[in-house]
This record gives sequence, structure tokens and C-alpha cells, in this order.
Amino acid sequence: MKKIIKHTIALTSLTVAGLHLTNCIIEEKATQKRILTTRNGHYFSWKYGDIFYTKQGKGSPVLLIHNLTPDSSSFEWNKLILQLSKKHTVYAIDLLGCGRSDKPQIIYTNYIYVQLVKDFISKVIKRKTDVIASGQSTTFSLMANVLNTDIINKLVFINPKSIYENNNIGNKNSNIFNIIMNMPVLGTYLYNILMRKDYIENQCNKDYCGKEYYITQDMIDAYYESAHLKHSKGRYLFASIYNNYTNVNIKKAITNLKNPLLLIQSEERETSENIFDEYLKLNEEIQTKIITNTNCLPHIEASRRTCDYIESFLK
Repeated sequence: MKKIIKHTIALTSLTVAGLHLTNCIIEEKATQKRILTTRNGHYFSWKYGDIFYTKQGKGSPVLLIHNLTPDSSSFEWNKLILQLSKKHTVYAIDLLGCGRSDKPQIIYTNYIYVQLVKDFISKVIKRKTDVIASGQSTTFSLMANVLNTDIINKLVFINPKSIYENNNIGNKNSNIFNIIMNMPVLGTYLYNILMRKDYIENQCNKDYCGKEYYITQDMIDAYYESAHLKHSKGRYLFASIYNNYTNVNIKKAITNLKNPLLLIQSEERETSENIFDEYLKLNEEIQTKIITNTNCLPHIEASRRTCDYIESFLK
């Protein structure tokens, strides 16, 4: 019996050591190109961790908030920053749990990001600003505006999720998944499998842009790097998104919205018309714009046209 126990312990130890080594190799390969440099950026010391951001240009302030996924970062806005910064002071942040910002071991909720938007505008920008957000980040940008009416001027939402999808809050399997993701070795290994490079490349080619000629190797490498920076601690955000903790019901906020809102949708996104209808049924004052020949990230696929529409709206 003692021999069996010893062999079991030895085998378990070797397995854990092997997984740990594999994790280290994956993280090293994912981050070795250093696409997401911090050279021209700054850090905002926030209560949950340091938040990376860049600041470019002169003029009225604009805050860019990338989509909320573990592989996203402000890299998403590179093309738009170049154009917007000609007339605006453009701030682009890496959200908590993403990119070059800290990735603490917490449950990431929609309200945490509401606080981040409020504190960043109040303490870094220090004046009322226009906010441009994509994907899931539109929800907490909206809620930040609702709870702090004096910090945001105009809003631009690019390809938000369905309002009704955002009503799904919590997940019955949340405890099990959280426990697994919090395991230092096994959780990291599972996350590394889920966020492997071929998955991210496929996402870029199909879900993000839809046409391979829009995708550069730098883009794939940047998303892959973002997912694995800080020793793959993006897994904590991954678990929270999986469990719908980052969702929130925004129906009342849309209905009562007083700020000008421009809703931009990609033509090739199947849900575009339905999402327009959802928003307009709640608030007829919302402006809408379709960007043709784009799928999910029109600010990458058609940055000039997207910027022109945004500039016209912000005037």
C-alpha cells in the first residue's frame, strides 16, 4: 500500500511538473514578439491594479474602450487612433484583465468596469469626454454614463451584443468552472488550450474580420500575446465572461438615455438588423449606421469610413 501511495504521489508530481513546464513554454512563445509594447504608454494606478493606456493628439478628449475578451487590448484601435488623434486627444486603455493591464484573481463583474470608466475619466482625463466602445464593453460604458451623468458627452457603440443576450446573468456551473480556472497549473493549462494560437487565428479570420486579407500576422500575434501576458492570468476574466458575470440588463438605461448615441453595425454581421431594432424600439433618438463589407471590427476593416462617420457624429 505504501509503495502504491508513493508511486501515485510521484506520478502526480511528474504530471503537475510537466503541465507547468508546458504552460511556461506556451507563455514564452506567445509573448516573445513583444507586439504589445509599453514604450509609449502610461499606467493609471487603480484600486484593482495598474491600467495601461496611451494618449495621443490634441483637441476634445475621446476614450476608446476595446471589446471585453481576454485576448483583446487597445491594439484593436490602432488604425482609428491615427485618424482620430488629428482632431482629438485620444485615450485608449487596456481593460483590467486584458493586454498590458493587471489581471488580478477576482470575479470580474460589469460594475467593476463601470467603476474603471468613471475613475479613469475623473482622475486621468479630468473632463467630460466622448466614449467609443466595441462589443461587450458597450454595456458598462452605458452604465457608467447612467450612474455618473457628468463625465460622458457622446457615445459611440460598435457592434454591441443583443440587449436580450445581456440579460443572461450568472451560470449554474459557475462554481465548478471558477474552481478549475483558479487552479494555478491545471487552470492555466486548460486556459492555454482554449486560447491556443490556431483558435485565435481562426477567430481573427472569421469572427473578427470575416475576410482574410484584412488580417495581418501582427494582429494575430497581438491577440495571442494579450491572452497570455501576465502568466496567462486572463483566465480569471475568461471564467467571469463564461459565467455571464460581465452581463447586465441595459433596457432601462437605453430607454432613459439622454446622451447622443451612434450605433455602428457591420453589414455582414447576421444580427445587425435585429440589434438595431432592439435599440430603436427602446429609444428612437439613437442614430444608426451600417458599415458595408465589414464583419465585426469595422474600425480595422474600414477604418477611414468608420472614422468619418464618427467624426461627423462627434461634431
